[in-house]
Amino acid sequence: MRRRMRHSHAAAAHREGFGRGNVRDGKFAGRVIMSEAIDKRNGTYPQKQPGLYMQRIRIPGGRITAAQWRVLAAVTEAYCEGTPLHLTTRQDVELHDVPGDSVAAVRTQLEEADLHTVGACGDTIRNITLCPTCDLKPAGVDLAAGVGALHAYLISLPFYDALPRKFKISFSVCGQACAQPYVNDLGFMLRTDGRFTVIGAGSLGPRPNLGIVLRERIELDEVAPYCAAVLEFFAEHGDRNNRRKARLRHVRERMGDEAFVSAIEQRFASWRNGGPFPVLAMHRTQRPLPFAERLCPPLGDLTAAQARDLADVMDGQGLACRLGLHQEIFLRGAQPIRPAPSLANLSGRPAVVCCPGSRSCPHGLVDTQGLARRILSSGWTGGLSDRCVHISGCPNHCAHTAVARMGVSGRRRTVDGVTQEAFELFLGGGEGCSEALSQRGPVIDAEQFLERLEQWADSPNAAPRAPTQSVHPGRTNVT
Repeated sequence: MRRRMRHSHAAAAHREGFGRGNVRDGKFAGRVIMSEAIDKRNGTYPQKQPGLYMQRIRIPGGRITAAQWRVLAAVTEAYCEGTPLHLTTRQDVELHDVPGDSVAAVRTQLEEADLHTVGACGDTIRNITLCPTCDLKPAGVDLAAGVGALHAYLISLPFYDALPRKFKISFSVCGQACAQPYVNDLGFMLRTDGRFTVIGAGSLGPRPNLGIVLRERIELDEVAPYCAAVLEFFAEHGDRNNRRKARLRHVRERMGDEAFVSAIEQRFASWRNGGPFPVLAMHRTQRPLPFAERLCPPLGDLTAAQARDLADVMDGQGLACRLGLHQEIFLRGAQPIRPAPSLANLSGRPAVVCCPGSRSCPHGLVDTQGLARRILSSGWTGGLSDRCVHISGCPNHCAHTAVARMGVSGRRRTVDGVTQEAFELFLGGGEGCSEALSQRGPVIDAEQFLERLEQWADSPNAAPRAPTQSVHPGRTNVT
């Protein structure tokens, strides 16, 4: 008999809409009472500045329309004093500097534009990510409708928003695993036979551990019960006392890989004969759009004016738009794309992914944004136009430095008694698309990192490698 987790008081209160607006199929409706624990599930976090909030918006599969860009521009101008829109590494958009008494109005306007916030934050199922342009390429695959039905089903389960920690799901259908399955709780990779391979129980953090193969093959009609089984297992076995060890990957580490996979299989067996379950519908691309443009807003920030220009370009040239997984925007069209002047300088440059760093994060040890701006203002960045550089402000690797092909993590270094910013180099990672973690390099300063990036730009086919030794003069102590 299938085991069911008993509703917690928090889950029951959520179902009844107690203390906040009601949720209908993942959508917000109703009034808001400012409770940090509850509002995280609505995508809202308090900022360091008193009375101001960050509102995160899920963009399923990264698919966003011109009309939605215009709404986002209008909302940030009306309520956020023009603070730029911020793109995340999970196909989300964030509004910053939202006054507390405007949160309900902001959410209402977003919902009217089919922009949803439920599940964008908190200990729940986060935005399910897809290969950004998988449906727009020749011989591509369109999975968006199926993933939407899967999400609607999963958030109907009684334990979906009472999990020990956040839960991330991705789908890669391009053959290159570009939706980063190895850093997700569940990552589905399309096989040549039309089935999926399941990678799971991976995450980053100070001690990263990438996912493992949970199932070599799974049918399309088995994806929903498999996800439900894993979610239920996680709800029962995840650590609710220590948030640092509360992800699914920590359950795996505690049990051991073999016992973990066996337990998941047993739980799946108890679910698969139930139902009904939604079938993950998948369609081949009917009308590919061969011309592509990649836009990389600096620091992931897009102004309201740029958002409007982007909407105009999309409408004027019949373009499709997708958000990527490195704070980037992909445009696809049937004809060569002509970016607006305000967007032209966003192409032909690398994606530089960085966390807030010491400017606003209490854990930040270095000025990540300052270093990112120096990189983007350098004359050699054209040689890195198809790449991604990762900058984390501390060893938590929030900018995915632990899987970076090239990146740095902030440190504090004392040289001859003087404390200064320093950066530990990380090289050769698989970007979450393979089993490869980055290799730790030496601790260097910003100038040395810029030199390494310039060398990489000049040798596009060369894999970045760590030097055999550090070259810092003086007596050094690193924290």
